[in-house]
Amino acid sequence: MITTIVFDFGGVLVEYNFRRFFSDILGSEEQGEFFLDNVFPANVNADMDRGEHEPRYFIEQQQRLWPDYRQALDVFFTRYTDIFTREPEGMRQLMLDLKARGYRLLGLSNWSSKVYEVMEKFDIFNLLDGYLLSKDVHQLKPEPEIYHSFLQHFGVSPEECVFIDDKMENIVGAHRVGMYGITFTHTDRLRHELEPLLLPYTFAPAQPDDEETIWHIVHSAALDMVARGRHQWDDGYPPRTSILSDISQGHGYVLRLDGNIVGYTAVTFSGEPSYDQLDGQWLTHGPYATIHRTAIDLAHRGQGLARLLFVEAERLSRQHAMPSIRIDTNYDNTEMLHLVDSLGFKRCGLCYYDHAGQMVERIAFEKVL
Repeated sequence: MITTIVFDFGGVLVEYNFRRFFSDILGSEEQGEFFLDNVFPANVNADMDRGEHEPRYFIEQQQRLWPDYRQALDVFFTRYTDIFTREPEGMRQLMLDLKARGYRLLGLSNWSSKVYEVMEKFDIFNLLDGYLLSKDVHQLKPEPEIYHSFLQHFGVSPEECVFIDDKMENIVGAHRVGMYGITFTHTDRLRHELEPLLLPYTFAPAQPDDEETIWHIVHSAALDMVARGRHQWDDGYPPRTSILSDISQGHGYVLRLDGNIVGYTAVTFSGEPSYDQLDGQWLTHGPYATIHRTAIDLAHRGQGLARLLFVEAERLSRQHAMPSIRIDTNYDNTEMLHLVDSLGFKRCGLCYYDHAGQMVERIAFEKVL
């Protein structure tokens, strides 16, 4: 159960624009680009955030290396807070809503001691119940050590936390230690992706006694596809025997909401024969996880539960040390196409199944984990 929402600082709680700042003080976009690529590149900023020395040490070091940019580096140091422009629209209200619902709000950020100047400028940081900074532990995201330090410092388990960061690599780092993660783009999308994770749900292997309910959910979804003119499933597919086989082999998983089964998926780790002759190119070679037969109870659609099934299937795949996860879907299954695209899966080509003596074509996806 999620108890803790963890926020990155720059790009999540405050917006910033380094390139615009340096383009303005140096007189052109080209000069600004050169400055950030050479005079104060990402590796120097990372060293500063690691906190082995105070920021002034790095500024003076770069001034000795780039004497022509001594003044620009001074401006950077003295007008540092000008780089940070505003809170993302709606973020303050989201944080207030989460606090009102009893969630603990914490921060985890790569930042030097210059962060305190920014925290004085923006009082949104006062909504946090605590934070851990890279400078204090001399560790950086996405290194696993900083996430472990965070969990130990605040006494929380990874499965209790949702980490929000604007950089995908930092979300991947959080995933690797078992935390949930959402890549931030804007607040409305964050709300949309966060809410399902906050539902009172469980995700667990399906049991034999669950088969009747699972079959009802899957078959109802198939009939609904037929009624809407979709060609993914029909009244004979998936067959009930597939559900029975999933459960008996330990591949079937149920999503329960308030204790009731509301969703189902099958996750396998032994490969899919239809993927062996892909008309296209997979992203990886070797073992992978596969998602099949994903369905949500018709009465619970619109709550983001399909996304939740995928999130949990990905977590399960990481626990099995799978390098990637694959799925396929029909060209007219627009909801599934949109979902897998939004979750970061890549369209790799076309695969084919023998369905009732006819070869059917599916769009094949893969996501590197």
